Amino acid sequence: MKKANISTIKAELSKYLRFVRSGEEVMIMDRDQPVAKLVGVHAANTVLIKEPSADLKSILLAGDKRAFTETLDILDVLTQDREDRF
Repeated sequence: MKKANISTIKAELSKYLRFVRSGEEVMIMDRDQPVAKLVGVHAANTVLIKEPSADLKSILLAGDKRAFTETLDILDVLTQDREDRF
């Protein structure tokens, strides 16, 4: 995560917006105290799921035949998990 003072952000906003667009976060500081965090719009609303390596995939498939073949809604999964906890 990059850090920048308010005056630097004001002077070089375009530069810091390029960082954010590329997926980085910028902590905005005021006298060495964090006051805000600049993040991309999609960073807060997106979950990135990466496919596991072939080794992990084969291990999971050996234990559960549904792995990687069943389409699931992440919100349904989270809701069910939370309901099961309480």
